[in-house]
Amino acid sequence: MTTADSRKKKPLRFDVIVIGGGLLGLSAAYNCARNGKRVAVIERSNFYNQSGSSGDLIRMFRTMYTEYELQVLAYQAKDLWKELEEEYRLDTGKSVELLRLTGQANFGDEHYGTAAQGDLKKPRENLRKGNKQVTDVSMKQVEKKYNLRNLRNLIPGDRWVGYENDDCGVINVPETLRALRRLADGRHGSLFLDNAEVYEVHTPKKKSDPAVRVKVRGSGVPKGGQELTADKCIITCGVWTNDILKNLGLELDYEVWEMVYEYFATDPDSVPSEQFPKMWVQFATEDKETGRSNLFYGFPSVPWGPDNMVKLGWEDATMNRLTLKELKQRRAEGLGQVATTVDVGYASRFVKEHCVGIDPQPAFSGVCLHAAFDDYMSVLGRLPRTAAGEDPDTADKRAWRDHYVVCAGGWAAKFTPSFGRMMWELAFDDKAQVNPKLLDITRTRRTGKRKGQAYLNKLE
Repeated sequence: MTTADSRKKKPLRFDVIVIGGGLLGLSAAYNCARNGKRVAVIERSNFYNQSGSSGDLIRMFRTMYTEYELQVLAYQAKDLWKELEEEYRLDTGKSVELLRLTGQANFGDEHYGTAAQGDLKKPRENLRKGNKQVTDVSMKQVEKKYNLRNLRNLIPGDRWVGYENDDCGVINVPETLRALRRLADGRHGSLFLDNAEVYEVHTPKKKSDPAVRVKVRGSGVPKGGQELTADKCIITCGVWTNDILKNLGLELDYEVWEMVYEYFATDPDSVPSEQFPKMWVQFATEDKETGRSNLFYGFPSVPWGPDNMVKLGWEDATMNRLTLKELKQRRAEGLGQVATTVDVGYASRFVKEHCVGIDPQPAFSGVCLHAAFDDYMSVLGRLPRTAAGEDPDTADKRAWRDHYVVCAGGWAAKFTPSFGRMMWELAFDDKAQVNPKLLDITRTRRTGKRKGQAYLNKLE
């Protein structure tokens, strides 16, 4: 009998199965493996792919949040990033920056409301509340320091708010993915399956059955598919989360955004090599004629990125209210794999009108999928035995459900090491709780027409 045949005949047994092999999934696997658990990671594409929520070369790490609890969590994550970096150095013998602290400037119109990046003024208040470094900057200082111009055309001078914090930075996405997998791989019999799609999740029929039983298929598994079982399951598959939850009779109320990012070439002869010495985010009120967002951001160049390139983009998405069904249809038709020209055009126009020494035609661009909740937060927690719409009197029949932990949405890459640790704790410590509570998977909508309705619901 061949190895493939024997694997197919007998289910593979693990302590925990992680569904989704991006930043969060690999962080969960790393934390479980380093604490003695036998882990299986299932990724529907290849590891380190650019087609999901872990795409791109760099991601923002910020400490400036509208919610004070997230600021506290960000500073905790900052320390964990450095711990991860040090463990990777000890393991490989090379020093690699996983988190590069560049600092960040927030600036814009004090009348700006709240959107995906939060509020403009509240993070400054929170930094001062926590006795963290914060420095006010004028429009003239920002234009000179970040090689910007004509900001007054977007932000009235008498409504200007600008400040910097040095504890923000950028995440080295490719190296972080590799570090997490390397540090988890080979420990306690861990298994990493890529090009493997979970097509069935079976719930236990009797107490002796494992709480988690999944079936996978694809080019990365033996012909005919493979079955895996475990005591625990951690679901970290981004916009595809509802594809897994439907097997458990549940769904999360989120929308799919196809976020676009662009890289623009700089002119090294006319401006300093540090085109943007720090990250920056502009909070300008929406365009009166088009109604589109005027929230733009810029990233500094990084050693692991292309030379003389900066990332600059529009912090919104024209494709931002897709259902999972619509996303699948777009993928089937070959759409959504490349950036929409409208979104690229917004960023290109900003470069042309407000940047010095940058070619307004993007050198390259891409798409990052995002599971968006209306409060812009992540969801994180064990699945409850009773979700919205279910009969609470039958909760005991679903005792197996709290063996599943879910994390999705909310620009979560910044908290990769913190969320990975929390997912391990939630999976294997019955007393562990989600902190802060505003991430809880059982919370309800705080605003809008569906205010008070739960995010996690019984599948209709």
